[in-house]
Amino acid sequence: MSHFVGHLGEEFEYEALLQPMYSLIREKRKFRNDFLTSIIKLFDLDVHQENHQDPDVRFYCFIAQNIVGMRYKTIEEPLCIIFAINKVLCTTAMNLMSNLNLEIDLEGENGQDIYQSLRSKRRKQRNETKRLNEEGDFELDANMSAKYCLIMSILLHAKQVLKDVFNLSEE
Repeated sequence: MSHFVGHLGEEFEYEALLQPMYSLIREKRKFRNDFLTSIIKLFDLDVHQENHQDPDVRFYCFIAQNIVGMRYKTIEEPLCIIFAINKVLCTTAMNLMSNLNLEIDLEGENGQDIYQSLRSKRRKQRNETKRLNEEGDFELDANMSAKYCLIMSILLHAKQVLKDVFNLSEE
């Protein structure tokens, strides 16, 4: 089995399958950035779309492994990817959160108050969801919600790996 050398001299047992294609366009900044951004846009899922396809989590794992496994020459490349990831997380992940109704009201002073508050909030949300469903709005089922959450976590993990490998911060 052959080994491939990465950006910091580390050895990998595999090479990103998108690497040969990326190597062809790497020299032209605009094409390179467009390519990297378009890869990340694959994660930009429309959670409010009613007739969506069932996402294949393995495909998104494959894409994330390629993002992390490519050999970048400049620091601008991972920064471009992280910027694109942040845009997707700001839109898709936030839409997913609003669809899942994950807003938690922590007004209570102790655990019992929080528990009671969460129960009444969930009851309100269920009633609101029933009303919205009767009006024809779309709601994700539990299986789709879990897949979308998993895909967003894969993207978030890829971002963290890039930050760690290239010693980048959020600033």
